[in-house]
Amino acid sequence: MLGIAQTAARRTRMIAISYAHTENISVHTNSRPLILGMLLAAAISVALAGCNQGKTDLSSSTADSTVGTDIDDTLVTTKAKSALFVDAGIKSFDLKVETRKDAVHISGFVDSQDQIDKAIIVARAADGVASVGNEMSIKQ
Repeated sequence: MLGIAQTAARRTRMIAISYAHTENISVHTNSRPLILGMLLAAAISVALAGCNQGKTDLSSSTADSTVGTDIDDTLVTTKAKSALFVDAGIKSFDLKVETRKDAVHISGFVDSQDQIDKAIIVARAADGVASVGNEMSIKQ
């Protein structure tokens, strides 16, 4: 990753110097912060471009998903998980909570139907939850 950033930084520096020579502009020492800023911006853009390469779950990467909705979903998930964790009647360690557009989906294993019903009620009561999907199973 560092090699890519260094290559991008060299290219940016070469473009800046090339531009200065073709436009007959002298590169002063005062422009050093500008060049360093351009190099930093290039390095950050290259680093961020590679951040999404390892994502394999295609179900959550739809065209209508934005950073804002992802943050909102994460907040709703956290609230639902917290509510489930606080309730002593639910063994939330065996449950997985996911949220997509304020629709919470709970999956995992519980000891009884009462725990499933209680988990659904508690999750629905969490702030921001529009609906609750049940994919919980009773342990055998």
